[in-house]
Amino acid sequence: MIGNEARDVLGLDTPDEPGSGLAEVPPPSADLLARAQAGWQRFVLTAREMSDE
Repeated sequence: MIGNEARDVLGLDTPDEPGSGLAEVPPPSADLLARAQAGWQRFVLTAREMSDE
């Protein structure tokens, strides 16, 4: 059985309102999305080439 002291240590203080204290994250820019897509396509092509060997 866990004593009161252990429960206090293992407890987690959370705000009363869910989501409070969280900052809104701006959406990614079109440039970032384009670069991510290009990188993903390069990765997929490389993975296909490696599996063909």
